[in-house]
Formats: sequence, C-alpha cells, structure tokens
Amino acid sequence: SYAAITDANTYHAALGQAAWAALSDAAKEQALRKATAFIDWRFRFYGEKRTAEQALAWPRVGATDYGWLVDDATIPVKLKRAVAEAALLSVTSDLTPNGAPEGAVLSETVDVLSVTYAPGQSGAVRFKSVEALLAGLSASSNAVRIVRS
Repeated sequence: SYAAITDANTYHAALGQAAWAALSDAAKEQALRKATAFIDWRFRFYGEKRTAEQALAWPRVGATDYGWLVDDATIPVKLKRAVAEAALLSVTSDLTPNGAPEGAVLSETVDVLSVTYAPGQSGAVRFKSVEALLAGLSASSNAVRIVRS
C-alpha cells in the first residue's frame, strides 16, 4: 500500500472520521491495499515507474504535481491521503464494479471520440474526493496522454 495505517489514522482523525477509527487494524490494512490497487488501476500518473520490477506505479521518475517535479524516492503526501480516502470508501462501496450501469452508454463514435450517456449516468463509478486529492499528479482517471510528434 502507498499509505501505512498510521498515515490513514492521522488523515481520518483530522477529518473526524469515526468510521475509520472503529475498524480493526486488519480491516484497515485490507482497505488500504484495495485502495492502492484501485488507484493504480484507475489513474494514469505522469512520469514512469522508478524500476521495471516494482509492483506498484509509485515511486516514479519524472512525475510532476501541477508541473513541479516530484522526488523520485518518495510517495507524495497527496497520494497517501487519496489512498486513505479510497480505503474508507472501500469499506462501504465497491471501488471497481464490473461493467457500467445497464444502458448507460447511448451512443459511441470512434472517429470523433464522442460518447453519449443516458441522463444522470456517467457510465463509470467516480469518487470525486479521490480524484480531487490526486489532481496534479495524474492526467485524469483512465486517460492516456497524447503527444503530437
């Protein structure tokens, strides 16, 4: 996990999240691991993995936070906070449900890259609190940076 139990305890205590404090250490560790897997799956971070052998996306070389270079030997505090936030969400929500809501996509166009969703549905579960915490470190959720050559 990108965040230790102590990191998550500090984060949630500062926000008065009693639900986190009520969990056992084993449940907290499991939630932190789920949250880390979710974030690695859902977000595309700037830079590259520090080594090819590492299991997780961080630490990274060439990573930036709103354009500022991130130390390649550390895990950013905002990433630890995002993992803590997602960990608590994982206790009450399925972070990675299988498939989009039934009938969510009304139309798709490949050439123009256009998608139309049914009213009130996005086609994917989003956790805006986690997205906000990771703003600056990632291009966006499930996005690929395109560079003109």
